[in-house]
Amino acid sequence: ADMYIWTSYRINYMFIFEFNQSSTLKYATILEIAALFSLFLTVSMLLMLLSVVQPQGFSWLGALNPTIYPLATLILCISALTYFQYRSDWWLFRTLARIVTAPLTTVVFKDFFVADQLVSLVIVLHDLEYMFCYLFVDVWKDPSLQNCRSSHVWVTPIIGMLPLLWRFLQCLRRFKDSKDKWQLANAAKYFSGILVVWTSFFRTVSTDDSEPAMLTLWIISAIFATLYSFYWDMRKDWGIAQGGAQYRFLRDEKLYPTRWYFFAAFVNFTLRLGWTMTISAEMLSSVLHPEVLKTILASLEIYRRCQWNVFRLENEQLNNIGKFRALADIPLPLPMRDPWIDPTAAQSAQEEKPKVVLDPLTPPPRSSSHGNPSHSDSAVPHSFSFS
Repeated sequence: ADMYIWTSYRINYMFIFEFNQSSTLKYATILEIAALFSLFLTVSMLLMLLSVVQPQGFSWLGALNPTIYPLATLILCISALTYFQYRSDWWLFRTLARIVTAPLTTVVFKDFFVADQLVSLVIVLHDLEYMFCYLFVDVWKDPSLQNCRSSHVWVTPIIGMLPLLWRFLQCLRRFKDSKDKWQLANAAKYFSGILVVWTSFFRTVSTDDSEPAMLTLWIISAIFATLYSFYWDMRKDWGIAQGGAQYRFLRDEKLYPTRWYFFAAFVNFTLRLGWTMTISAEMLSSVLHPEVLKTILASLEIYRRCQWNVFRLENEQLNNIGKFRALADIPLPLPMRDPWIDPTAAQSAQEEKPKVVLDPLTPPPRSSSHGNPSHSDSAVPHSFSFS
């Protein structure tokens, strides 16, 4: 959906992300691949469920270990990801490597953009961790031991903290490179998110005596992080809510319809308050299972992030293009030959030079700035640099 909107409104996301245009898939192709994998995953889950329950007429499915179906899905996904990454010069793998080594490498736009996506995929990362643990540990041992469940208590806050920590370190590196003090303010935003993760964890493992204090500390940190993040989304990431702008409450330039911005701001703030649903999880347990509630929250956060992407890239193209990324040289489609390298170039230039016969009574023509300059009068650049 993001790629479709960017393409429709002429946002050059391929240039901003430094994609290889010859191998980048179009949004329609990506949608078809996603639909195909969703169908395969649904069939795999259905076969696994039937092999465990073994209803009448499906007892033959019990001959195979039920874990073979999710394993087959996992192998297919890894194979497809490796193939497409090979075609794209390992773009995603190289970007993830730069994210993990954030303090040691220069941060460009695609690095912190992908890291922000990981921040919104924390619940998905939790599920992936448990899936790997179950398939490679619990399934080969006594299921009643539930080794993954016991270790999952400490793994949860660590996985939730890592994307925020990577973004925090990226901000510090960008401050070191650019001396922009706003990067320290951005780092403080992610540090407040880390506080929310750990106060939430200690609230769940605290004793009955300390639970009210930890709950209060968690609510205070969550409110602060929510308001801080919403402010940063509006003013810095989207560049709206500017005073005295040509478009009221927005900015001087925009690419989308005006109503989109107000609707997105309202939805962004509302979905950032999703953490309040976890406070009433016990009250909601009679209506929704905790896992169902977690799935709903994860889906809403993914939608919020996709919406955030639409306006973040628009702001990057309008105002900040080139500020956080390397220069890109676009060669001119002109054959250029250097006479110092190619000895025949100077001779060819002399041969191709038109001969002009002047009347001795006519003064020589003046050189015009509107004409084509000769090689001795001007130097044609080999490329233009867009920053």
